[in-house]
Amino acid sequence: MKILQAKPEHAGEIGRLNDAVQKMHAEHHPDVFKYPTDAAEMERFFHDRMSADDNFIFVAMLAGHAVGYVWCAIELKKENVFKYGQRRVYIHQLSVEPQCRRKGVGRELMVAVASLARRNDIGRFALDSWAFNKEAHDFFEQLGFLRFNINMWREAESD
Repeated sequence: MKILQAKPEHAGEIGRLNDAVQKMHAEHHPDVFKYPTDAAEMERFFHDRMSADDNFIFVAMLAGHAVGYVWCAIELKKENVFKYGQRRVYIHQLSVEPQCRRKGVGRELMVAVASLARRNDIGRFALDSWAFNKEAHDFFEQLGFLRFNINMWREAESD
């Protein structure tokens, strides 16, 4: 397996890899997540992310085939009256083909994120995960991620 920084020609494969995760999210929250997605639109989306200076996509290749990706960005949170400023790597998405899970692909993708953070002298990564995604929570906790913030919602009452 080889981890590469994604190139524009990988955008279609990344969109394909996103499909299973997007479907899972849409099954749990169809009012929030779109499914199915338009493949050409998804390819353009990831192609655009690759051209942004602060966005990075790493792809896991196995026998010339993309089997996983991670999309992250370097974020600068400015200091304000309440909080100190900070730089962090924010992980937007991670997806691994179902048949390749629990084989080290996700872990190797996260090694690439850690390397990006070190090269940019950044000491913290962050991500969010939907409450239903227990498998992702377990994976990230095994990598040393800690829960630090809880988001909540409720539906508005109708008149």
